[in-house]
Amino acid sequence: MARMQALNLTRQGKFALRAGRANVCLCLRRLWYINELIVKTEEFFHKHWNDEKNYPAWKNRWDWSSSVPYHNKAGVYALFDESGRLLYIGLGASVRSVKYQEHGVSRRLLSHVIKKDPTKKRTYAPRKKWASVSGIGAIGFDYSDSYLAAALEVFLIRQLKPPMNNVGKIDL
Repeated sequence: MARMQALNLTRQGKFALRAGRANVCLCLRRLWYINELIVKTEEFFHKHWNDEKNYPAWKNRWDWSSSVPYHNKAGVYALFDESGRLLYIGLGASVRSVKYQEHGVSRRLLSHVIKKDPTKKRTYAPRKKWASVSGIGAIGFDYSDSYLAAALEVFLIRQLKPPMNNVGKIDL
């Protein structure tokens, strides 16, 4: 009996070790995708940003509650699946109106990607089309620099080719 219990513990230990390795691999994969997004964004800023200013940074750790990162700024958002793979890059900016300049990333996400979770107060959930999304990152621009958001979106789509962006729809 003791031998059987030891055998089961050994199997559980191996399973736990494998699960631990899988989690480490998953974390490394997530970091790689986010790092690639950051590297390409820095490449864009080196080409198009005045060196005297500090350029905006990505916020990638949103917990699906409280405000969306850069909720009140024009910017670009990135959607990730559970493995951390980049799925989609989008633009959140009120480009037509000075009156609604604070309607940026959060307004776009709320109208197309996320919705308020009816089961929990002050939390959000992905809409049906975006059910595979488990992470959202965003980068926001001050109003005076918000024209760069559209250019950054196109640049990142060209460079990273997220699978859910309809690249064939328009020739980027």
